[in-house]
Amino acid sequence: HKDKGYLNPSDPTMITADDRMKLVDWCYSIADHCLHSRKTVSSAMEMVDRFLSTPSNSADTARVAYEAQRDPIKFQLLTITALYVAIKINENIVISSDLFADMCSSHADIVVAEDIEDMERILLSGLSWRCRAPTAYLIGHTIMALIRPHAEIPEATWDFVIDEMKYLTEL
Repeated sequence: HKDKGYLNPSDPTMITADDRMKLVDWCYSIADHCLHSRKTVSSAMEMVDRFLSTPSNSADTARVAYEAQRDPIKFQLLTITALYVAIKINENIVISSDLFADMCSSHADIVVAEDIEDMERILLSGLSWRCRAPTAYLIGHTIMALIRPHAEIPEATWDFVIDEMKYLTEL
């Protein structure tokens, strides 16, 4: 597969891996602040990556994907929205779009609930409502669970290996 995805370093008009990493870090800070699982951020970024890397199913999703790949503000809104959707899917406590927009406004460019709700409809449509794809963390956790019964290593070493797996899947 030769496609580099949406992070194409040879195209100066597109967002960069550094732009993505800054938003991932921001998402982790929001998740940590709200005491949400860090897996929720993995789920959000998986949705962003898939939305931007797959062919669009409508003119509206194609336009938004194109703009989000080139406009840091649109990319930020897409990421914020994906985090909002991931929280609704993965967490026991859901935040209203108004409260979430208020939380985001203190860390991001001006975001209003209507923008999040509009982007949510476009994101979900662009993903054909498939929001629960396996994340790197989930795959790593599953593999480790299969290995654990057969591994004869001290508990402290096992805990270290699990922590390393979590760290590496959060990059």
